[in-house]
Amino acid sequence: MRLALFFFPDFPGNQAGRVVELEPSIKKRSFSAGRLKSCEIQLVNEALSRIHFTIFFNFDLRQWLILDGGVYPDTKEYQPSSNGLWINGNRLRAGNPEPITPSDKICLGLPKTRIIVGQNRHDTINSFAWEQPGWPEFSAKPTPRIEDAAIQEQLQQLATPTPVGVASDFLDWIQARAESPAEVLWKLFVVLLVGAVVLLIFK
Repeated sequence: MRLALFFFPDFPGNQAGRVVELEPSIKKRSFSAGRLKSCEIQLVNEALSRIHFTIFFNFDLRQWLILDGGVYPDTKEYQPSSNGLWINGNRLRAGNPEPITPSDKICLGLPKTRIIVGQNRHDTINSFAWEQPGWPEFSAKPTPRIEDAAIQEQLQQLATPTPVGVASDFLDWIQARAESPAEVLWKLFVVLLVGAVVLLIFK
């Protein structure tokens, strides 16, 4: 289940006008965005946080979730962003992941930091979408609001693969339409390999 982030043409930083497509897998289901080099979505803007938000896919719920801030790789601790995160005009509470779906509006707490969520990079997002109501307005840097964020264990549990989630992810990947002959051959090889392993286990 893919998800695409459409950055506004005037988004302040390197992502202006770009589309970032996310696709969860058995090994990779969490994607962070910020100034850290380890972030999957690099945001080159000193006014944004080192990890401004994290998007992850919960296979058990079959749902994408977004979190203000993220877990830092050096300290292994959760921290919210400095400027906050808004979804459809509402500020997310620090440490509380919220579902996101196509057509949702993401704002990073500063002027023009606007993103629209799509199904994939080919989703039709025309100029009218940028003018839709529901975007918060920021005339100045908002006051940071830090709330109790003692949820690191809960977040880790949400991101931990489960047998049901892994099996569901594998079936979705097999059923998804291949984009090239090479991908068809790769899927066929994986299916045969998994079948052989299952036969060996239950032989």
